[in-house]
Amino acid sequence: MSANKEVEYGQAINYIHHMYETRHKAFHFMLIVNAALLAIKFNSKTQTGMIGILPLSVFGFLVTTSLLLFAVRNARATAKYEGEAMRIEKELGFSLITSAHHSAIGGMNSGVYLTGVYIICALFWLCSSIYPLLLMLI
Repeated sequence: MSANKEVEYGQAINYIHHMYETRHKAFHFMLIVNAALLAIKFNSKTQTGMIGILPLSVFGFLVTTSLLLFAVRNARATAKYEGEAMRIEKELGFSLITSAHHSAIGGMNSGVYLTGVYIICALFWLCSSIYPLLLMLI
């Protein structure tokens, strides 16, 4: 029975590593997309006034929001796997996941910081989308 628990624990740890890797790859993708959209927004010679910025801003908001929702889903799945790994750790007498949680900066998970950046970027694109509409109404 112990060998099965060790295999199950190893699989849970592998899933956790995969989930963190996926989370960070998606975050880096979001940063690249946002940087590219900002470069287009501020350097485009083809845009005609504020109305030309609107589709780009809406696209930036939609992309960032969809990646934020993916990150939230990923964080929930990671928490599920970490909970399973902690349960197995108790049975086996290990403490890898438990000690990692206690040594996090300020006791906060890295997902909090990543989610904050996602939200800031999404709010920027939302404001950038609403601003041209407000100017048109005035």
